[in-house]
Amino acid sequence: MVPRPSRCSLVKPIMSHEFSTSRGKFKFTLLGNLLLILGIALSLIACCVACYEQVMNFEFKGLTGALLEKSDPGSSTAAYSVLDIFTALPGKSGMGNDAGIVSIQYSFLFFTLAMPVIFTVMLFGMWCFPLPAGFRTSLFTLLEIAQAWSALEVFAIAIAASLLEIQQFATFIIGANCDQINAFLEENAGQRLDGDDTCFDVIATLRTPAWTLLLSVVCLLFFCLPLTRLIGCCIEPEDDPEDESDASEQSVQDQIKFADDVSTLDEPLLEGSLRKRRRSLTLGERFVKYGVLMHLMTEDGDGKLKDDGGSLDFS
Repeated sequence: MVPRPSRCSLVKPIMSHEFSTSRGKFKFTLLGNLLLILGIALSLIACCVACYEQVMNFEFKGLTGALLEKSDPGSSTAAYSVLDIFTALPGKSGMGNDAGIVSIQYSFLFFTLAMPVIFTVMLFGMWCFPLPAGFRTSLFTLLEIAQAWSALEVFAIAIAASLLEIQQFATFIIGANCDQINAFLEENAGQRLDGDDTCFDVIATLRTPAWTLLLSVVCLLFFCLPLTRLIGCCIEPEDDPEDESDASEQSVQDQIKFADDVSTLDEPLLEGSLRKRRRSLTLGERFVKYGVLMHLMTEDGDGKLKDDGGSLDFS
């Protein structure tokens, strides 16, 4: 049996590991590893840029938009990034620095920006650097947690939902409260409201930098996630067979110990009828004893029953 390496000893980087598949074994070349490292770096940069750039735009239309533009030119349009939402959330919510809104504020930043960055950095470290065997397994668990908690793609889905639903949602909130104002505006506003004769309307659109958000989501889902699975295939086979082997050996030792304990009970069929017995076995003990013995001999085709004066042994 090959001795288990120390959990503190360094093992080679995963980038130099030889992977096994149904079609054979393969190993990444220097160029392949360079492209993978560039892909991880691109994912990290795209995540940071996507959270910094203003990717979505809200434009207020109708009478409300006209009044906003009249009072403060340019205020009828608002552009937001992840960092803008983080900083504006307490004020826009009307709750100030309430503990609940602050927890939501920092949770939003943690899952949308911090976790994708931590995930890509950990992925780079696991792929490129030699790590202790025990630490590498623990780090891979943390890597999977970071990947599961990374929510930048959830933010992208939220933006897509706002593009499709926010106008209808705003109309639903207002309900019939503006019906009379809308009727008046349709008769008298003409082209002053650019044909949007309502008291309130909002339109969500994507800005040009939104491609950085799309790029970061594609890199995380279709590059970093498969690479994480590849690392898992490299680590788990190294750990699981040894653990299973240890458990199997322990199970066999327990069975042999149990058989030895049972065999110390003197029984005429095994020791001879002329020897003195300490006590006789019950019917249930006989079934257990012979069942265990037959099971062990069946597993080992060379198992032989020996009588060594009061105990049983297998050779």
